[in-house]
Amino acid sequence: MEKSFESIDKSEFRGLVRRIDRLARLCVPKEFRDSLQLAGDEKVKYFAYADGVLVKPANKANDEAVAVHHIDKLGRICIPYIIRNRLLIENHDSVEIFLLQDGLFVRKKQ
Repeated sequence: MEKSFESIDKSEFRGLVRRIDRLARLCVPKEFRDSLQLAGDEKVKYFAYADGVLVKPANKANDEAVAVHHIDKLGRICIPYIIRNRLLIENHDSVEIFLLQDGLFVRKKQ
């Protein structure tokens, strides 16, 4: 069975809505970056789920990831095309970002 957002422990989480820009980037709010101790130019790992993508700091993620990218100095991440395509996320779409204990969960706005 494929993992989904419902299978994630959400005992303490906050969520908000952001828009993907024309270059398929998503700006992670500073408050979320601070909570995860993510500074600019650090690596993040992407884990594909049935209904979204889990993004974790590379130093906190021991599992096999779909992709590894850097977060830029402005706090932007680029969700890999293969994941965006599977989730039907296009440029300028709104996505929900949830701050979890050890990462972010991003999914297309319901």
